[in-house]
Amino acid sequence: MAWSGDHSQRPAEVFTVIHGSPAMHQEAALLGSYTMVAWLDRDLRASTQDIAAAIAFELGALTDDVSVVKHFPEAYLVRFFHQHHCIDATGRRDLPFRETRLQLRPWSMEAHSRSVDLVHHVRLCLDGLPLQAWDDHAVAQAIGPGCSIDYIEAASRLKMDCEVLAVWAWTASPANVPRVNWVTLPTRAGDEPAFGRRGRERRVIIHLSIHEDPTQGPRVVTKGYNFQKGVVNGERQARDPRGRISRPDNNHRRDRDDDQ
Repeated sequence: MAWSGDHSQRPAEVFTVIHGSPAMHQEAALLGSYTMVAWLDRDLRASTQDIAAAIAFELGALTDDVSVVKHFPEAYLVRFFHQHHCIDATGRRDLPFRETRLQLRPWSMEAHSRSVDLVHHVRLCLDGLPLQAWDDHAVAQAIGPGCSIDYIEAASRLKMDCEVLAVWAWTASPANVPRVNWVTLPTRAGDEPAFGRRGRERRVIIHLSIHEDPTQGPRVVTKGYNFQKGVVNGERQARDPRGRISRPDNNHRRDRDDDQ
C-alpha cells in the first residue's frame, strides 16, 4: 500500500500547454540573437572558463564578452555580450579546441520538440470556480493542461452572469478537456500554517458547450452540447461535490438535439 507522499506513485507522464507571456517572448528573442549551444567532438575534461576563453580567443573578443555555463543535452550554453560575435560564431559553426573541435549552433526554441497543432476551438463553461479566480491566469490552469486559453467571454469577465464562467480555448483534441478539475486556491492572507502552505480545494466541472471542428472537411463543423449545472458531463445526476470521480457513468456527451 502506498503511503502519503510515496514518490513511486507519481504519474508516468502528463501533457501540459504552457501559455506564452510577453516575458517569455522577449527572452526567446534575446536567446535567439545572443546565445548558442556547444559541445566537443571528443569527450575531454574542460571547464566552462576554458570553453569561454577559447571562443573569445578565436573570435578576437574580450573574455568578459563571452559567458559559458553548463547545459543539457548539449554540453554548454554560450552567451555573447555583443550580437555580432554571435553572428560570427554562427557562420563558423565550429572552432578549434585543443586536439578536437568545439561545435557551435544557434539556440533554437524548436530544438528537441515536435509540432503540435491546437486546431479545435471549444467553448467551455466552468462550473464551481470561485469568483476571485475569474481571471486569465487562474482560468488557464482550471481548464486543464491540454488547453490553451483564447479568451474569457465579456459577460463572465465583467461578472454580468455568474452562474458559470464561459471561456473559449484551443486544444489538439476535445478528448484532452477534463470533465472535472480539482483546484486548490490559496487561503486568506494570514491563514498560513507554520510549515508549508494551506489552500482550499474546490471541484470545478468543465462543461463542453460548443466544439468548432476544422478537421471534418473544407469548412468548420460546429456542434453544440447541452449541460446541466452541477452535473458532470455524461452523467444524469449531481454527485457529492466533495466526492472524487474515478470516471463518469456515461462517456457520451449529449448534444442540443437530444432529449434531456
